[in-house]
Amino acid sequence: MKQNNLIANEYRIRNGSYRSDDSDGNNGAFMIPGPRGVSLYCIVSDDIWEHVSVSRHTLYTDRIPKVPFWDEMEYVKEFFWNDEEVAVQFHPRRSQYVNFHPGTLHIWRLVGMDFMTPPVIFV
Repeated sequence: MKQNNLIANEYRIRNGSYRSDDSDGNNGAFMIPGPRGVSLYCIVSDDIWEHVSVSRHTLYTDRIPKVPFWDEMEYVKEFFWNDEEVAVQFHPRRSQYVNFHPGTLHIWRLVGMDFMTPPVIFV
């Protein structure tokens, strides 16, 4: 995950129940401008697992729930991680599903370990 991400810090939520400040590093909530003109609400944590939850921040949409588009998820990945870091979206066992916030997707990266990836031609 990018360290001292000054661009992300500009969009940090500094008031309310999800507030954080510069001393929290990458941890906190951010409202970043998305590539489609819709703000993306991101909650970020970086511990053993780096994690960003992503939802579209819009009052009206033709899709319910407001699940982020692929290009928005790709934008968030590039916003918070370096180009050569592999981050993933998981599809867990059905018995382990948790869905507290419909319309929110997640990006994960295990610190200190590179994910095995398929051959480039298949991706």
